[in-house]
Amino acid sequence: MSNLDGLFYPALFSPDIGLTKGDREIFDRAQKMVGYEPYQLLMIDDSMANLKSAKVAGWRILHYRHPDSLREKISGFNILK
Repeated sequence: MSNLDGLFYPALFSPDIGLTKGDREIFDRAQKMVGYEPYQLLMIDDSMANLKSAKVAGWRILHYRHPDSLREKISGFNILK
């Protein structure tokens, strides 16, 4: 799909399951796939509309705007090794 292939497992791509990232159901499915509680999950996106759906599902969210600042912003969530 992109240069992100293989970096995340499992990966769920909205076109593959016929849902959009604005649909709450995609977040519920992803949460069940990984077996974590919603508050343990992070949605990164450049669209606030998509992020709103993730937030409603109980996920943490990060509004992605520029690659240079992404690592710094992600580090605030204590998920990088």
